[in-house]
Amino acid sequence: MVLKTLRLVSTEKSRWVLGTPVGSAERAGKNSSIDKQGAEQELLWGQVLWQTDGTGSQFLSLLPIVAIFLVFYFLLILPNQRRQKKLQQMLAGLKNGDRVVTNGGIHGTIVGIKDQYIVLRVPPDQVKLEVLRSAIGTVESGEQ
Repeated sequence: MVLKTLRLVSTEKSRWVLGTPVGSAERAGKNSSIDKQGAEQELLWGQVLWQTDGTGSQFLSLLPIVAIFLVFYFLLILPNQRRQKKLQQMLAGLKNGDRVVTNGGIHGTIVGIKDQYIVLRVPPDQVKLEVLRSAIGTVESGEQ
């Protein structure tokens, strides 16, 4: 059985029972199979079964969207923000003598720090490379 959402209205001129105007057949002079008491009873049951005031259903219709947003926030956005914050702290804490690995995989030791650039000394020939600060991937801990 398919339930339909209908707004049931009862006025002096016409009565609506489950979406059908009851008074229209009477005004046209045709016999109506639904008497006045039966129509009021159906109207009452129709209001009980199919009445929606809109306040609860609007909140319930937004609930899945809110739930999806919360899932995305906690599974995707929040971990990415934490990772970004940790990376920014690591880049701000770089100093001379730190052993680092760039995003391209180059291992080196920091020998100079400028605003946006870092000078790395890369073994085995002690070549100095100037890379962007944002190109640093990780800081190596301990001696290798």
